Amino acid sequence: MEFSPFKLIVYGIVALALILIIVNFFLVNPDPIKELKEGISLSENDLGKFNSKKIFFPEAVSFSSKTFNSSNRFVSFQCNYTQKCDPEKINVDLNSVKLLLKQEQTVSFRCIQDYPLNECRIYFGIEPAQIILNELNSNESFNLDSEKALISFSYFNAGSIDANNCISEIEIKREEKENGNSVKSLYDSFEENLGDLFAGESNEKIIELNLRDSGKYFVTVKVSCPDAGNDKKTVSFNVSKTVTSSNCSAELGKPFSLDSINYIDCLCEKCNYAFECRNKCNEEFNEFEFELISSEKATAKYNKEIPECECSQETQEIDCAENEECDGCNCVEKTEKLCGNGEINDGEECGETGLNCEIGFICSNCKCIKEIPDTGEWFSGTPENKKGYNQVIFNKIVEIATREGVPSILVLSVARQESNFTQCCKESGKNHSTDCKPDLVSVSCDLDKLLLSYNNSSYGVMQINKGVHPDCFETKPNASRTRTIVNSKGEIGDNLCYGLLECDNKSVLDFECNIAAGIEHLKRYHSSIPQKYDCTNLEGKHYYEYFEIWDIALRRYNGLYCPDNGARSYVEDVKSRASDFK
Repeated sequence: MEFSPFKLIVYGIVALALILIIVNFFLVNPDPIKELKEGISLSENDLGKFNSKKIFFPEAVSFSSKTFNSSNRFVSFQCNYTQKCDPEKINVDLNSVKLLLKQEQTVSFRCIQDYPLNECRIYFGIEPAQIILNELNSNESFNLDSEKALISFSYFNAGSIDANNCISEIEIKREEKENGNSVKSLYDSFEENLGDLFAGESNEKIIELNLRDSGKYFVTVKVSCPDAGNDKKTVSFNVSKTVTSSNCSAELGKPFSLDSINYIDCLCEKCNYAFECRNKCNEEFNEFEFELISSEKATAKYNKEIPECECSQETQEIDCAENEECDGCNCVEKTEKLCGNGEINDGEECGETGLNCEIGFICSNCKCIKEIPDTGEWFSGTPENKKGYNQVIFNKIVEIATREGVPSILVLSVARQESNFTQCCKESGKNHSTDCKPDLVSVSCDLDKLLLSYNNSSYGVMQINKGVHPDCFETKPNASRTRTIVNSKGEIGDNLCYGLLECDNKSVLDFECNIAAGIEHLKRYHSSIPQKYDCTNLEGKHYYEYFEIWDIALRRYNGLYCPDNGARSYVEDVKSRASDFK
């Protein structure tokens, strides 16, 4: 059979058509959603760094962050190069993406850990900024008698966009011995500003470390920028020093009982770090083995029976029942101390108020009784929401506070001071205290709308701090919560959310758990025993104040030790809010 050129062409076209039909029949269309999920998974396995790929979208499609969110992940979107995001082809906002026609896009992924969730961003346009820590170097050892302890590191921007407001976070740990085991104890931490970094630019930083003690150190450097990810490395070295000097001093506190176990505190002054306080306490009181708490305190188990009465020969401090006093370290029934003229006659006062009474006591009916400082009258009736705050939050505060026996106006005043009754903000991504527009209706929202403090440390209505109360940010049943926790500073404390009804299988990202945790904090620290507030005034002069009753609960809510001058008037500021609800 002969084939003409024309017939060969016809057969060729038919064969090609058949091949195309077969290929199209078996060809699997690309699934862009699957590819997006794979990109997120890759980023979660390498937190802080981006990965990129070209993804073909075979048709117009829309999807939201809910498609990719999970119990431990929150996803958002961003177009980082407007020329690549033609509004006739693609619309991108924080929570959703809409592709208007089939197209190919360069897509980048990056996840960072923001406890308790991973925050993942999907970028459309070009590769985002990315800070990378190239090298971290130091000597193998330093002799502080003759040289400074220095570290150096180089970093660069591996992305296609400039990185702004970059910082380095330096954490120094020192090897310690505890119960015969080596542990790494926090020695110091601080930040260094790195400024801006152009795309492709590299830089180097040399930092002098303030080390005063011999030992082995581990230094971790983390570099980060707000929208350029992060990277970190650790280096270790040994330090030697001939002479060690410290003004750190310690004195033994009083034993106490917690969960049927007896403990005793060692109170430190002028200690710079927790390990210095602990070491000084072990040196001064070697019958105990103290554990790290903070630079002001170390704690040890007290393997003795706590005496009913503790009496210091020097200060005559007493710790007896209200109707008893300490006599030679024994609690005995109080003898009546008369004041004024010592007599009560019909129609007569018993004498000048306070006459012959010790400081802190006043004369009443010729008896010296303890003077209760003015702590403010907390109205115990049903408060009124006069200013239209979020009514659901207002009602929930009154409900839980009343049940727990905490003055509801006290809690309302704290919520007003801390968050203006705000759990959620109206706009996604504008959820810091500096730019949040309060949502007066909603009480539940995604993480990008949940109210944050200016430094990203505290959340929600009662501004619960995740560094101090980490367990409260875990969603788990009360049965699995432990009474004690170790916070981000390595300090041991009570778990604020332990056993709270509203926190069962919830975290403080839920508004009811958040409110209950704040109320529990106030309830726990309410005390009739005066406590010292250590602060510095605006002129730099050191001073102390004493608080008790509900005022000490307020003082401790913001911090018993003054972090800055802005915290000095916290108690007064909260108390001034009470009139809003009467």
